[in-house]
Amino acid sequence: MRTGPRPIFLHLVNAMQIAAQQDKNFSLERYLQGLAGYMDSLEKIKPQESRPVAWQKGDVQLYGSLDNDKANVNVLLVPSLINGSEIFDLMPGYSFYAFLQQEGFNPLLLDWGNPERAGKETLDNYIADFLVPAITELPKQPKPLFVLGYCMGGLMVISALQNIEQDNIHPIFMATPWDFHAGVDVMIKNAGYLWQQGQLYKDVTDFVPIDLLQAFFASVDPENTAQKFANFLEIQDETAKTLFILIEDWLNNGHALNHNIFETCMHDWYLQNETGRGAWKSCGRVVTPAAIKNPSLCVIPTRDKLVPPSTAKPLCALLKQNSLIEPETGHIGLMGSIRAKEKVWTPIVKWMKEIYVSK
Repeated sequence: MRTGPRPIFLHLVNAMQIAAQQDKNFSLERYLQGLAGYMDSLEKIKPQESRPVAWQKGDVQLYGSLDNDKANVNVLLVPSLINGSEIFDLMPGYSFYAFLQQEGFNPLLLDWGNPERAGKETLDNYIADFLVPAITELPKQPKPLFVLGYCMGGLMVISALQNIEQDNIHPIFMATPWDFHAGVDVMIKNAGYLWQQGQLYKDVTDFVPIDLLQAFFASVDPENTAQKFANFLEIQDETAKTLFILIEDWLNNGHALNHNIFETCMHDWYLQNETGRGAWKSCGRVVTPAAIKNPSLCVIPTRDKLVPPSTAKPLCALLKQNSLIEPETGHIGLMGSIRAKEKVWTPIVKWMKEIYVSK
């Protein structure tokens, strides 16, 4: 049995507050029933360990295969540090990983492992010690290499590409923020609260608890956070219901951040907007998107509330040879919606094939 969305007390208080507003079409009873239905469900995300490991350093693993007789084009999938890599490979029929295979590509899924392991003290450690080697260890071939970074993963990809030879590497930035102060003011305000609360844990633990991070994400769209559980039992399609359950599990099983990485994300990015101001320094140099030489792709969902389009589009303007896809989805819907294949995955593959053919 699950313990519910995290932190559960915040979600319950949020639901009660919304129910107390008489003008809202929201039933607390339906919410509690839907929440119980989710918590009692038996579906589980399948373990990634069932896939072969193509490369490993410490507990950071690259799932997939490099023993590819067809020499298919490699696509490296780079998730955020907070939520797991499972988002790229949720379930049969709704797996971007499997879709890439079906389209003739060779996907390689990066998993960051346990954040409490040594060697992961800063974001620069993750980039220089794990992401850069993962990219450079991929077989050199005349065909292009695509590196897709999701959200925070996209920022890490920008930094990594400035520290390696970029020949034939084409980045894809999926819902990647850049100008944090071009977004919603309430997010900056909530980031400030979260930053202050995170400081209270410095003398207690090496990590900022995942529940504190989840509280920040839940504050982005509190009404939808409650309404989706109120509507859960009304989902008739079993596939859609399973997809909902697996997405919620993925959200609720996120990783804590140590204080160094938390400071980079909340203080340097959200509060100081170092990326948007052109002042973010990573791995010893200022991160400059214009330094990316090859054609790139930005995927910016129009309904994204976590990374609003106004926050992501400034990155597109800085990239020298950039294409743009704007699917009508939310942040998570890029990978975890019924129509993700149609709205997101197919256009991405179309762009990659155009790059591949042009080489």
